[in-house]
Amino acid sequence: MSRQPSPESSSEWCRKKRRTFACHACRRKKVRCDRVYPVCGRCRYFGQSGHCVYDSKPSDASESAAFSYSVPPDTPSDRLAEMTDLVVQQSQRIKELESRVAHLELDSGRTSPIERDCFFQNSGSDSRFGGPSAPLSIVDTSLMILTSFPELAIFMSDPTGHSPALLQARSEAWQLKPRLDYARLVAAAAASSSLTDLLPDQAEVARLTAAYWEHLEQTTRVLHAPTFWAAFRAFENGTRSEPFVVVLLLVMAAASCMARPVAYIGISPVTRERAVTWINACAAWLAGGPKLAVREELQIRLLILVARQANGVPKLWEEAASLLNDALAAGLHVDGGRLEKTFSMENAATGLPGVPRAPLSVFEKEIRRRLWASIAELELQEAFDRGMPSSAAAMASDCGPPANVSDDDFHQLSADLPSPKMHTRMAYLHTSHRSFRLRVALNKAVNDPTTALTYNRVLAYDAEVTKELEQLPKDIPRVAALQLNVQLRQFLLPLHVPFARRTTTNPRYAYSRMACVNAASAILQLHADLETPSANIMREDVFRAALTLCHNIVLWKALSGEPFMNQLGGLFLQQVEKAIELIEEKIIYVGQHWGQIWFAVAGQGILRTAVAPQFIESHMQDITSRLAKLFYKVLAAQEVDVNRGRNAPAVFDSEVPHSEDGPPWPWNGVFG
Repeated sequence: MSRQPSPESSSEWCRKKRRTFACHACRRKKVRCDRVYPVCGRCRYFGQSGHCVYDSKPSDASESAAFSYSVPPDTPSDRLAEMTDLVVQQSQRIKELESRVAHLELDSGRTSPIERDCFFQNSGSDSRFGGPSAPLSIVDTSLMILTSFPELAIFMSDPTGHSPALLQARSEAWQLKPRLDYARLVAAAAASSSLTDLLPDQAEVARLTAAYWEHLEQTTRVLHAPTFWAAFRAFENGTRSEPFVVVLLLVMAAASCMARPVAYIGISPVTRERAVTWINACAAWLAGGPKLAVREELQIRLLILVARQANGVPKLWEEAASLLNDALAAGLHVDGGRLEKTFSMENAATGLPGVPRAPLSVFEKEIRRRLWASIAELELQEAFDRGMPSSAAAMASDCGPPANVSDDDFHQLSADLPSPKMHTRMAYLHTSHRSFRLRVALNKAVNDPTTALTYNRVLAYDAEVTKELEQLPKDIPRVAALQLNVQLRQFLLPLHVPFARRTTTNPRYAYSRMACVNAASAILQLHADLETPSANIMREDVFRAALTLCHNIVLWKALSGEPFMNQLGGLFLQQVEKAIELIEEKIIYVGQHWGQIWFAVAGQGILRTAVAPQFIESHMQDITSRLAKLFYKVLAAQEVDVNRGRNAPAVFDSEVPHSEDGPPWPWNGVFG
């Protein structure tokens, strides 16, 4: 016989019954809740964290405490205490959710190391590597485009397979290579004679010297104008010292590429070959010549680097890093005033007074600041163009910016520097000093493989670059203004490109695609507005910006259906066309970068096909026709001796065999 509970025991059991405590979501679905705060396990598992809300915070308090939440407060103080508890609980929950959101943003903002572009060329005896900011690293995006648009693979194939005319032009250029090699051997033999014998006629010397001061001494400051022109007048009057002849040859070599050449040897302009001969002769003289003062030696080495950069001579980054280290060893990075205090310090080893030395003059201090700023800027730009971290990232310098004063306003006996001005040749270096540390940090963030970039960090860098751009002075020479603007905008491209590619998977990165398009378009417009070729020849911005613009517009999925993009498509095509014209001009002037022109016209073909896919064959035909015309323009301007075959060795009359190791020159690799 079962035992019936008494009314007393029944009421006691009801009073002690444990109350079910669950979140609203679990209670509504009538499922068990583990009561984990602030989000229960079930809601976390099903991704419903935002719906996991409790009437009150779960606790392990006694049953009476649990029942106290369900009992309406009787007094105002009880009601106030309850509201205070709820506010505290919600504040804690908000902090927990904010922390989780921050971690999610951090995780989503990380850039995988595999997404860093680079290129590597291994041709047996010569291997070259370029990091993410190197111009040819952006070509990797073309290969990624082909995975989404395989029909565009035609633009990345060998163009000679689509044009017999281009194949013929390339073969003719390949057959001229031995002539160029022979001309270089003859030039090297001539360079071993006296440096004075290498000087051209007086009119050519005057023209090239004036071109150097007009185009190149606005950004990289190496020489003091009054001192140089005084020595130049003495040179014209017959006083020809070897150090000044070296300086004069390097000045002319740097300016040789500023005028359109009239003749070529192979695909290299005669003016470039002559400039390279001058550079090599001066480098050989410096290596075995008389001992020079440290400042004079650094000036000559800097001129050699500028001349090599202007003429497209390889290994610029290696030479720039070596020059920066030697400038550090010479103490150019140290403020001149601090160096003066060390001249009369006593010898710590013997306790005897040190040898007194004359203090640095105002002139010497200013020239040291100019040299240091020029060397540091040149090394940073070469590191960026090669895709390498800059040596400046690991150094500390207290050398202030060079003064924004005209060369005519101070001299070797000046007691003080004059008041600064706005319109001087020093405007670029003086202003550029303000953003130097930021650009060093940007270069490290882009090219250091150990640095994990987050998207929040990229946006912060973007804001810093924008702030610096807004603070640039408006009333300065055009070449200096372009250099100041472009040297900041160029970092936005490698910063945003990895995220712009992932816009389709994460809409948050849509800003990166727009940032890439805006920065590339602005860079191309700045170069298009500049009338002189110096900035285009000395920099790699045009190629990098043109390919970035092509790739990001093609990857814009809504190109054909979005009215905004349809209206701008024509404008972007015009900018890319102007960029290709600038690259063609660079090839005509310097005879280098044939690989760049192929990738540029291929990018243009991909962009034109994205706008008008029905004309893909026509786009490819336009590309091959353009390349063939460029080849024939160079081949038609060969030196007379080359065209007529005079003074050429007999081996040149024989047929040049086709290379089995790669495509015929000059297409043997991406460096062209």
